[in-house]
Amino acid sequence: LHTAYRRQRQMCIRDRLDGVGLTKAQEIVAYREMFGNFHSVEELADVKGIGPATVEKNRQRIIVVNK
Repeated sequence: LHTAYRRQRQMCIRDRLDGVGLTKAQEIVAYREMFGNFHSVEELADVKGIGPATVEKNRQRIIVVNK
């Protein structure tokens, strides 16, 4: 079940963000599992393979909810 949920998150990220394929989506999910929720959009640039240009290109598509 955990593997299926993880794969679903990867596919969702891949389908919604420009310039993000399956490999980068996997890195985003792995980063979140290791460090917890993102606290800002800019933090996404800390993920391996995601740079400031990708963050800027997708800024309007990313919502960070801090709970």
